[in-house]
Amino acid sequence: MDPKGLKIGNFVKTRYGVGEVVAMESVEHVYIEIKTIKKIILGKFLDLDIEPILLTRDVLITCCSFDKAGRLKLDIDNRLFYLKENNGHIILQDSDFIPLIHFWNVVCLHQVQNMYYIFKGQNLAISLVKIDEYYSKLSVLGANIKS
Repeated sequence: MDPKGLKIGNFVKTRYGVGEVVAMESVEHVYIEIKTIKKIILGKFLDLDIEPILLTRDVLITCCSFDKAGRLKLDIDNRLFYLKENNGHIILQDSDFIPLIHFWNVVCLHQVQNMYYIFKGQNLAISLVKIDEYYSKLSVLGANIKS
């Protein structure tokens, strides 16, 4: 995982569960602090076992306020748009659900968070408790947490 794609507020997977990036040192992101439900992790990025959360419609619906169709409403300059999950990537749609841009390289949750921040100027509301519970249930069910 490239640390340069992370910003404060992004969610990632750690060996202690899902965590939120709460601090980073320098442009190089040499040191990073991540808050999980169980503990605060602080260390050199390369020394920590950090993985991105891959996009799935289920994650976006369960944890990120996307609707059942995999869409998130965006009001930008009094115009309605949608971010839509489509087979593991994101599409920007207009108010009539017509695709405007396919973001083929946006395949991880932190990338969606960063995109939302660019469009709205604020963080996408995600509950650490809710996303950690989601991944805890998957691991209890024996599902592959890396999906």
